[in-house]
Amino acid sequence: PTAHDVTGHPFFWGAHDRLRLLLDTSDAIEDAVALESVRVASAVKQFEHDARTAGTTPWAQRVPAPLLAEGGRRRHYDAASARAMLRFTRNLWHHHAELPQAMQRALPRRAEPFLDFWSRLFPEIVLLTVALAERLGVDIGAEAPAGYGGAVYDEVSADDAARLHEALEAPKSPTECSDASGDTDETWRAEDGKM
Repeated sequence: PTAHDVTGHPFFWGAHDRLRLLLDTSDAIEDAVALESVRVASAVKQFEHDARTAGTTPWAQRVPAPLLAEGGRRRHYDAASARAMLRFTRNLWHHHAELPQAMQRALPRRAEPFLDFWSRLFPEIVLLTVALAERLGVDIGAEAPAGYGGAVYDEVSADDAARLHEALEAPKSPTECSDASGDTDETWRAEDGKM
């Protein structure tokens, strides 16, 4: 590979690009699954397999219980599904203002601390999501994410990330969000036009 190819690897992407990847791929999955194509079903099945192999699922065991409970108030997430974990992450980002104030302070809506939090819990999530995005045909070129600019992406210190983990640290229960029914909250559906 060339130096350009190497520096284009997700390892070298900034927080903005990695966040855009997670958010856009989560939306692309929901849009694509509605099409019921064999290619999409195969891509999602491979993503779930890869996540199980990497130890990403069941994911709820790694998420602090208070965050899991708050995120699960509006929608049930299947703890055995990497797709559900990606959606959980996406919904926490997009519905950040609905979190309790203490949780908003602990999990700032800024790319760096938000990604740091999820990357510590799931170090493999970006690479798994890159592979899924490529299978789905999602544009994963590293660039400034459209519509996500401004102060949201201010750089933060390592202290912010440490504070986040301390504030959200609590015993975890994998059953707190393990409803596999697929039920969704109509409020989020109406706001986003998606689940």
